[in-house]
Amino acid sequence: MKRIFLEPLRIQIHQEVNFFICNDISVADSWFELLSVVHIMAMMTLMEANSKLIPDQTIPSKIVESTDDIGSAVDLLVKAAGYLQFCLREILVQIPPHIKMKLPVDLQENVLEATYIQALGQGTEMQLASAVGCKNATLSVKRRLACEQLSYFSQPHY
Repeated sequence: MKRIFLEPLRIQIHQEVNFFICNDISVADSWFELLSVVHIMAMMTLMEANSKLIPDQTIPSKIVESTDDIGSAVDLLVKAAGYLQFCLREILVQIPPHIKMKLPVDLQENVLEATYIQALGQGTEMQLASAVGCKNATLSVKRRLACEQLSYFSQPHY
């Protein structure tokens, strides 16, 4: 169903718009534009998650992050990972190989996948830290989070 909806969009944009990556590289593809927009959304979400974890310097008493800030940061990391997964599974597969070779480094498949895994790993790490500090968290929850974190951080990406 998505393919039927996006195909007319691709034809229309493909014929009318050139996207410039560098001074000498030009790409005319609607999938590249969509990839760029969703990638920016993911990066902005990661930046917002980061800002939740940085203490506010104007309030001297707020040195340690609150549980709400950590929870929202985890939610934002998962949201950013969802954007990146969409880039990998739905958008990047639609881009022709000759255009994939011209993509900037941060839009390459291996970089997107590494960022996706890192976002999930960091979210899991913060959940594990909260569970370890919580008296109500069961051992099985802590074990599951530790195994999940290990699975994310054991995946090598270059």
